[in-house]
Amino acid sequence: MRSDWRIPAAAAATTACLLLITVSSFTTVHSAFSSPLAMSRTLTILIVSDPHDDVQAIHRVAEELQDRGIKPDVVLCPGDLTTMKSKLGVRPDDAVLKQYDDSSAEVLSALAGINPALFWIPGNHDPDTMFEDPESLTIAASTLNIGTNIHGKLVQLAPSLYLAGYGGAVEASIDGQPSWGAYPVTDEELGAGILPLSEEISILPADSSVLLMTHCGPNGSSTAEVSGWDANSITAQGVREHWVLSGSRSLRDMIQSEQLQSKTLLNVHGHTHNGCGMARLGAVTVLNPGSCLLYTSDAADEEDSVDLGGRRIIKKKHNNDNYQKTEKDNKSNSI
Repeated sequence: MRSDWRIPAAAAATTACLLLITVSSFTTVHSAFSSPLAMSRTLTILIVSDPHDDVQAIHRVAEELQDRGIKPDVVLCPGDLTTMKSKLGVRPDDAVLKQYDDSSAEVLSALAGINPALFWIPGNHDPDTMFEDPESLTIAASTLNIGTNIHGKLVQLAPSLYLAGYGGAVEASIDGQPSWGAYPVTDEELGAGILPLSEEISILPADSSVLLMTHCGPNGSSTAEVSGWDANSITAQGVREHWVLSGSRSLRDMIQSEQLQSKTLLNVHGHTHNGCGMARLGAVTVLNPGSCLLYTSDAADEEDSVDLGGRRIIKKKHNNDNYQKTEKDNKSNSI
């Protein structure tokens, strides 16, 4: 039996791909001097996904929140803080990792400026160091003390309300053929890695509710599929003949389990920019807020500008002589 935490409504996005949700809990309080009283607790959560180095967009979000008098209690980021080009089985050298760790620190600092209660996970375009044990790092990571990296972790947000996180993305396919590459693990490896987290959730008290934050979405959810011609636009018209399927089967299996069905309030994920929206997997709501506006990954488009959500912008480039990828690799790992 799940606790009384609920998501009664989702507020309108302050900009596309930025979402505010309100989580509420109602508790019946008994008093000797009055009839039972329903006491309400609310938690306002800001979700900003796939910012890809766009610190300017985060500052604009902060300004708009301030203008509207909105003060989120918690900020969540489901990954892809930066734009590191990734290839399964290839670990960039320390100079490249340090470069993108510093870029990620700028993004996290901007998010923490909205509220220091920031929880995040790495995506497939983030440095390997974010997936590793901090004590084993070979670089001085700037991101270690900014918010909380909850990759593979379970934390408590409020009484009976927990947040679980797992980063990275599995390989996507188009018409049964490999498309975007997995990073840093395959779907099978993700399943093995996420198992301890699933077991932690399963032993939580029966009245617990869990927000599950992942970078990629579950296989079978429309939020993890690209139906549009432009994988980075939610406004471009036209439907492609063969959709990009970017969801994880291992994650789907986890969410389909009896324990997760009874305790998971929401699975929020990023990664699939064009999949922005909501779906259901059994009793679990799946939410993809889309990519934070004004940016798309260098790996997604070799032109000098991109159309994202109806806005034409110039991409930010990184000078990188230490880690190169072929044109074929860039196109295969586009999100």
